[in-house]
Amino acid sequence: VYSQLMDHLIKKKNDVDAADHLFQKMQLESFGGVKPNVVVYNILLRGLCNQQQGGLSKNGVGWHRQRCLELLKEMGAGGIKPNTSTFNTLISAAVSNGDQEAASKLFRLMTDLKVEPDRMTFTTIMKHFSNQRQPEEVEKIFAQLDAGPFGGADKIAFNCLIGAYGKVGELARAKE
Repeated sequence: VYSQLMDHLIKKKNDVDAADHLFQKMQLESFGGVKPNVVVYNILLRGLCNQQQGGLSKNGVGWHRQRCLELLKEMGAGGIKPNTSTFNTLISAAVSNGDQEAASKLFRLMTDLKVEPDRMTFTTIMKHFSNQRQPEEVEKIFAQLDAGPFGGADKIAFNCLIGAYGKVGELARAKE
């Protein structure tokens, strides 16, 4: 029930603060002492990662970095293992908001916790390296994706690889 209410507050009312307040209240004994699970955390994290703030990022979406990382720590302290969706949300927000350092750290943490990346994880990390003008790293991630269990690289991955070489002026490599 709490997850549905939080989801409604975020998606329909655009009120992430109210959802966060409900998240905190639900854990109080006087409100039932409900321990949030990974789904509840992910709902709140998605809201916080897409929250519009005073300083908007290039794509018009801001993220509440500090609160997101606090929630990630809370998950670990509470014995709740973040899943692929958790990390995709956080890594995507970091990349979209130009926080390349956070994106790298989150990806390392994901692999350290043995959380399996999916196609979205790979393409988001490719975008991260492309933004850093590191096409060789994009190509390495592309190769991992292409050889992985996902059925090979898709159009998004190909476009990211081409764009990475294009950004550094290596148009001949982009054509390959």
